[in-house]
Amino acid sequence: MLAPAAAAAPAGTAADPDYATRQAFYAAVARKDYTQALAAGYAYLAAHPSDDAFALDVAYAELADGKRDAAVGRLTKLQSSANPAVAQAAAKQLAVMSSGSVSRTGAAWDRGYVYAYGDYESRFADIFSGVNARYDFGRGTIRPYAALNVSYDTRSGVPGASQIFNDDAAVISAGLRAPLGKNEYGYLFALGGYSVGLRGQPDYGDVRYGIAYSRDYGTLFTAKPHTQVNFSAAVYSRYQGNAISYLQGSHDARLAGALRGIAGVTLAGDSHRLYYNNFAEGYAGLIVPVSDQINLRFVGVQGTYLPRGIDRPAPATYSGYRALLVFGAGVP
Repeated sequence: MLAPAAAAAPAGTAADPDYATRQAFYAAVARKDYTQALAAGYAYLAAHPSDDAFALDVAYAELADGKRDAAVGRLTKLQSSANPAVAQAAAKQLAVMSSGSVSRTGAAWDRGYVYAYGDYESRFADIFSGVNARYDFGRGTIRPYAALNVSYDTRSGVPGASQIFNDDAAVISAGLRAPLGKNEYGYLFALGGYSVGLRGQPDYGDVRYGIAYSRDYGTLFTAKPHTQVNFSAAVYSRYQGNAISYLQGSHDARLAGALRGIAGVTLAGDSHRLYYNNFAEGYAGLIVPVSDQINLRFVGVQGTYLPRGIDRPAPATYSGYRALLVFGAGVP
């Protein structure tokens, strides 16, 4: 009589012949060597393709290594996992990535985010600051959400500072947004709320609607280069129906340690042809991480107001430097 076949060792246990490969993955992740981690992770998954819990960890490592598209593909499959915890985590990760917002470690933000900044502009000798926050109340195709937008500067209204145009207001609003297609990088939105003036400006109702798009190629503060593209176009009732649009692109890469170099461009326009909303500029400089949520940016700026702008200044070109302190964190 034949002896019964020995049962296969459970995946992920010390008796599993691929256990060392699995441990090599986690060891490499711990030292942030994502190239080695993914090599081990892919090898382990080739032998254990049904280990969805491990596959989820591989997806997180892909995000940390800047392999965003690979991670999205893996997470999309894991949404249908027989493991409910994995399926829920994968769905949640994809949902929060719809904002295009991840921390410097690649960990996704939850239902919303808070973004704050302080920005010194040498050409105005002015400090601009602000807070932008969003919170989604649902995860369906049409998503109700609330938003807070605060902006303030130190010189608007000061004699001799006529070129400074800043809201200096706190706008509280709520509305709906709908993702564009399945990639979740862009969405249509409509918001209504109230604007409170912070430097003597009048208070008034605010309605705006438009489109927004944000996509990262790679992840900030990982070993690999990172590129980000942002676009927005919206109609604002508080600007007498002016439609304002922005297109921004930047690329950053590690120089030494955590220090990164960055270069980018911004193009802006509006339907009322206000010169200060019609400009093109380029910038280049450095990013210095302070923590997972905070970084410093020092960039030189060269720009020009576009000919289509009414009352375009002379000279139309400008240059200077910009020092920014940026904070970003998720809202659970």
